[in-house]
Amino acid sequence: MAEDRFRQSSHFRDWIFTEEGLQKRRSDVNEGFTKVVRQRLLEDLTLQNKDASDNHLPPTLDQGEELELVNYYACQLNALSSTMSLPTHIRATATLFFKRFYLTSSVMEYNPKIISFTTLYLATKTNDHYLPIEHFCKNLPKTTPDQVLEYEFDVCQALNWDLFIWLPFRPLQGFLLDFQVVIPETPVEILFECHDQAKRFLVETLHSDVYFYHSPSIIALSGIYHTNPSLCLSYLQAKSINSTYDLVVSISNALDSTKNARLDREKAKDCGKKLYFCMDPLKKKNSALYQKRKATEEEASLSNKKQKLSNSTDQLDVNPFA
Repeated sequence: MAEDRFRQSSHFRDWIFTEEGLQKRRSDVNEGFTKVVRQRLLEDLTLQNKDASDNHLPPTLDQGEELELVNYYACQLNALSSTMSLPTHIRATATLFFKRFYLTSSVMEYNPKIISFTTLYLATKTNDHYLPIEHFCKNLPKTTPDQVLEYEFDVCQALNWDLFIWLPFRPLQGFLLDFQVVIPETPVEILFECHDQAKRFLVETLHSDVYFYHSPSIIALSGIYHTNPSLCLSYLQAKSINSTYDLVVSISNALDSTKNARLDREKAKDCGKKLYFCMDPLKKKNSALYQKRKATEEEASLSNKKQKLSNSTDQLDVNPFA
């Protein structure tokens, strides 16, 4: 029943992909924004009276480098959530918000470090975990509340306002309750231990792409298999669902590979340096292009205010009783 409801959800419709589909999504985002950012960098050079030619443009990030930074900051986000002692479901929601955001946006447009803070604070709000923004920012050196909130609307738009995420932790609890019915000879202590270890394993692998391929229920079952393979196999046999065994093992191995694969901090650092030079100049408040766009917007806003004031004055001059 739960699996049927999941397949009717926006989570399944909009955020579950094939491996090829996910790869293409990321490739399209990277290729699309690379063209945009190169054009904006050229405009910025022109405004500085510098040689605005392709030869003078910094190299942009490729898809692999973008993913390297996304995965690095997803892990940092998980670690920050732990430091702040936030509940598991908030950590998971924030991480998946973050990874979903970069399926529609590029790290060359939105700084992943700031977006990780934004998605974490957004996750506290969507899960009714009240946390004053000032208190939240105390855990973030050199980060102001304005920086955290600046792109919150952009994040919500990129997520298509789909702020409810189906997570594997509730199915995990449900499975282990069902274990007590299906294989009652299993000691409760073993089930409790299995739950805690499987939950820890799933939390440690939240940055895995597995969450874009499979339902929360099958991911939860894979977490149980990773913790206690024989117990999981007994359950599958008792429920006569042996056909899912190979899939459960495959997902468990994929999650285990994610856990054991150490992110290359130096590589992420090199990508970060490269990002500094190819970052969208419209997001750099000291860039010539940003200053020009800001001046244009302020001029347009002032013009609109004058127009509204002129219209209201004209209306006051008209005798309504004439």
